Amino acid sequence: MTLLELMIVVAIVGILASIALPSFNNSVTKARRADARNSLFDWQLRQAEYFADNLSYASVSTVTGSGADTVDSGESYYDITVTSSSTTTFQMTATPKSGTTQASDSDCASYFCINQDGPLYTGSCAPQACW
Repeated sequence: MTLLELMIVVAIVGILASIALPSFNNSVTKARRADARNSLFDWQLRQAEYFADNLSYASVSTVTGSGADTVDSGESYYDITVTSSSTTTFQMTATPKSGTTQASDSDCASYFCINQDGPLYTGSCAPQACW
């Protein structure tokens, strides 16, 4: 193999890597959105259990007994918070943690939101395409 052939191979590998890497990073970002969705659905079930026992919805600190109003999502890319709760309704949000790759997610930079009826797609909540 000559030096010219080796340089051609290196150039081809470099071109392929420059095409593949952004696509890979985009796929990782999309996959990490599942962290927010799974955590919100888990907390929606916890709220339903709490409602069945107490006939009202609760804050995160009430459900966990931890005293904290924000908890980490399963993989710690999002913070889960109850933004409003009453005896008949609640709303929870998953906010990307600053300093993580999810904080720079340009397609779904807004919050993931859920209430007693399911995912929310309006206002500052992430659009349906992000779910």
